[in-house]
Amino acid sequence: MKMRKGEGTRIKDKDLTGILVLNKETGWTSHDVVARLRGLTGQRRIGHTGSLDPAATGVMLLCLGQATRLVEYMVHSKKCYEGEIVLGITTDTDDAEGIPIRNISVPSMDENLDLEKICSNFLGTIQQVPPIYSAIKIRGQRAYSIARSGKKPDLKSRAVSIYELKLIRKSFNRLSIFVTCGPGMYVRSLARDIGAAIGTGGHLGSLRRTTNGSFNLED
Repeated sequence: MKMRKGEGTRIKDKDLTGILVLNKETGWTSHDVVARLRGLTGQRRIGHTGSLDPAATGVMLLCLGQATRLVEYMVHSKKCYEGEIVLGITTDTDDAEGIPIRNISVPSMDENLDLEKICSNFLGTIQQVPPIYSAIKIRGQRAYSIARSGKKPDLKSRAVSIYELKLIRKSFNRLSIFVTCGPGMYVRSLARDIGAAIGTGGHLGSLRRTTNGSFNLED
């Protein structure tokens, strides 16, 4: 199912149960998606198995009715993403939606960035600091709410798992990224940390989730 803002066919059924596979487009928050589906279906019991940032697209799983019992199990599924990292520009949100806070020159295409070695440093279980603009709660407050108030959230690093990682240099300042990971891994943070490892800084330019557990875009 592909969902666009302003579109939808009402299928009111308060007892609707099952798993709905969406191809989310840009501009939607995960909350937007759940709210729209509640309005379209009349089903109040809806949960998702992993949020996507508004700028990200791709597979999002929604469990309706009795299927919401599966959320706590499905949320731990592996997820696959593909996207683009922009080198040389660091932003406050770690993605293209943010304000640039640092600019560093990027090596020419003639210089080897040794992307295979960089990938190997991020494989397995690693420690990752989430983006300051994230929904993680700190003493009852969302990190993004603290950041928007002008304060810096005190975010601790946490263990995340990266099973596969591939980087391809598309142009002098852009990398294609392909990653398979476990729950709780922020691709925005990964893009930021890869840019730091290269020595240029960087941010996530675009992102699409291609697989969530056993479901993919073709579904």
